[in-house]
Amino acid sequence: MPTLVCPSNIVAENDPGSCTAYGVTGLSPTFSDNCSFDLSYELEIMPQEIGIPYAISGNGPLGAADIPVGAATLTYTMIDAGGNSANCSTAIEVVDAEAPSIACPALIATVNDPGQCGAVVSFNIEYFDNCLLGPNPLQLIEGQASGAFLRSGRGGKHLHRDRYCRQIPPPCTFTVTVQDTEAPDAVCQDYTVQLDFNGDASIVADDVDGVSLDNCGIQSIGVSPNTFTCANIGPNTVTLTVTDNNGLSSSCNANVMVSFDELPDDDCDGVANIFGHLPRRRRLVDNGGTR
Repeated sequence: MPTLVCPSNIVAENDPGSCTAYGVTGLSPTFSDNCSFDLSYELEIMPQEIGIPYAISGNGPLGAADIPVGAATLTYTMIDAGGNSANCSTAIEVVDAEAPSIACPALIATVNDPGQCGAVVSFNIEYFDNCLLGPNPLQLIEGQASGAFLRSGRGGKHLHRDRYCRQIPPPCTFTVTVQDTEAPDAVCQDYTVQLDFNGDASIVADDVDGVSLDNCGIQSIGVSPNTFTCANIGPNTVTLTVTDNNGLSSSCNANVMVSFDELPDDDCDGVANIFGHLPRRRRLVDNGGTR
C-alpha cells in the first residue's frame, strides 16, 4: 500500500508591493511504496483580488509555487503499480500583510460663496494598495465628502479601507476652513422720539434698524447715542452697528428727531412753566416772565 503524508497547513505573507507570495516552499509530501507508483498534484487557488478560482496540476512533488493573496488547497494523489492509491491535502493561506497608504491634502482654506455662510469645497484623497481595491475604498468617518457644502470652520477626517485585502491603515486627517468674508448689510431707518415729562428720551437699536441682513446670521445690533435730553431737540445723527456670528460688523447712520411737545417746560430751559399742561396759547407765564 502507498504511504502518503502531506505537509501541515501553511500560512504565508505577500511579498512587499505585491498581492502574491512568490516561491512558497514546504509543499512537498513524504511518500513511499514497495512498488512503482505515480505521484501527481493539483493546486486549487481562490484569489481574493480577482475572486475567480483556478487550478494548477502536475506530476511529482511541487517544490515551490507563486500563490496570490487568498486561499489555496494542495492535493496529492499517489497510485502504485498494483492499483492501490492514497491522497492527502494541505490548506494554504496567503495573507496580505501590507496596509494601504493614504495621503490627505494639506490644510484647505477658502472663503464663503457669495451670499452663503459657507462654500462648496472639492478635494482629492490619494491612496495606493498592493492588492486591487474594491468599490468605494475610502470611508468618510468624520466631516463631509468632497463637493459638499461646508459651513464656516468645518473640517473632514477620512479613512481608507481596503475591502479586498482587509488591511486598514491609520486614518488621515485634514482641516477645511471656510472663512466668512461678508460683513452684515446694515440698513437704517429714521425715527422720531418725544422727550418725557422729565425731558429725557431713549431708543433701542430696533427703532432705527431697517431690517439689516447677514449671510451667516446677526449676533447683535447696537445704536449710539441712544439717550437724549432737551439739548438734543431736533434732528440727531445716530449710528447703528450690526455684528454677525463670525465677528464681522458694519454700520449705517439714521436721523432721530427729538420732539418736546408735551413738556411742562416746553421751551426746555430747565424751568417749568406755570400752567404747563394747558394748551400753548394759554401759557402766559414762565416763572414770572411774559410771552
